[in-house]
Amino acid sequence: MSKNILILVLCLSVALFGCSSKDTTTAQVTPTPNQQNSEVDPLLSKKGFDGNMMILTDPVLYSYIQGKQTSATSTTTTIDPTIQKKIGTLAQFAKISKYGLSGRAEIVGAQLIRITEFNYNGGCGALTTKLTLLSANNDAIATVEPTISTPQSNTSFDITIPNNITLIQFDAISLYCQNQQEPVSSVELK
Repeated sequence: MSKNILILVLCLSVALFGCSSKDTTTAQVTPTPNQQNSEVDPLLSKKGFDGNMMILTDPVLYSYIQGKQTSATSTTTTIDPTIQKKIGTLAQFAKISKYGLSGRAEIVGAQLIRITEFNYNGGCGALTTKLTLLSANNDAIATVEPTISTPQSNTSFDITIPNNITLIQFDAISLYCQNQQEPVSSVELK
């Protein structure tokens, strides 16, 4: 039995400590996160850095640094100063008590006029909206939407100016009853 114990101790010692007295292996030490080495130079100072990381993370910054600035295209257009002066103009429709007509018109853009606080009792049927020149005896430049066919009470709507007409080509918005040559009410936009 002592022979068996001796063999068992010898096998355990070989298993635990190995056959050789010389240690040729190196210990693997796992560094803590602040001690880990990184292949990326934090200051990007290594020669030959090609900027691949920056291209992936911030292509706009990379283009800027490389001098490859892209020019942004503007979607805005330049507005004629005479048109620009008219934007923001606010005027009142001439009140017509017979038809209960009243309201305000404001030029909000080069191609848009907003009508607010509009009232109409429906007394003359459908009203046609036209862009006119007051200086030329209300000559109509264009008929625009909307046609107002029902009574209105304190409503708002927009008039879109056709693309081929500018704010300097007309000076009023006039409302016409059906089959009438003269406007029922106008608002002067000066």
